[in-house]
Amino acid sequence: MNPISRLVNAVFSPGEMFTDVRRSPRDWIVPILLFVIVASVAGYVAQWRFNLTPEVMAAAVVDVGLEQQGKTRKDLTEQEKQGVEIQEGVTRFMYKVAPVTAGVLILVSIFVIGSLYRVLAPLFQGRTTYFRCISVVAYAYSIPQTIKWFLQIVLSFVKSPDSVDPVGYLQGGGLVQASPAAFLSAKTNPVLFSMLSWFDVFSIWFLVLAVIGLSTVCVKKMKPGSAAVIVVGPYVLMMLLSVVLAAMFSK
Repeated sequence: MNPISRLVNAVFSPGEMFTDVRRSPRDWIVPILLFVIVASVAGYVAQWRFNLTPEVMAAAVVDVGLEQQGKTRKDLTEQEKQGVEIQEGVTRFMYKVAPVTAGVLILVSIFVIGSLYRVLAPLFQGRTTYFRCISVVAYAYSIPQTIKWFLQIVLSFVKSPDSVDPVGYLQGGGLVQASPAAFLSAKTNPVLFSMLSWFDVFSIWFLVLAVIGLSTVCVKKMKPGSAAVIVVGPYVLMMLLSVVLAAMFSK
């Protein structure tokens, strides 16, 4: 398959696409680049439509963090205010270079997860290569996320500019909220909000694609159950960690 065919089949026929990846784990950078481009466009459109500038979003990040600690800016000492100003400045810079930041973070995350899959696969009698695992994660993660951010671009032109506030946008992870957490308040139910946010439609889509991909790219096809343990296990551990952190910061 050529890169375009792989992208299309990742949505409509992932088994065939990952079979092609097993033959040749090339073009793994293509879905990542597509995701970064679409997500960057979505971010700039949201900034234009809803005034979500780097300055506004950096202030929202600080306010959300203080809110989780039961504080406001008025409650801070002079030393704490200086620390908050530094944090806000760094966050503002990160938002200004968001495409580069996102690209680097995604690459690092994909290589970390791909490496984890490569290490765990032999424990379940799965024989594969490092870049096959990288390709699995690249396609499984990037395709659902690309569609999510494309939908955000559409929603940006549908929603009224007055209907979106920075804190809600930040806590919801954008305009497209596809988890039960959308029906809760992060302020009143921080622990439950954190847990339910992991049951996101696009995250579940990633897990399904990763299980299909990992079971397919092994020389001797791995059982889907074994692939599910490798894929879902770390995801559940990360979810539990986020819930514990939410519980700690909400006290």
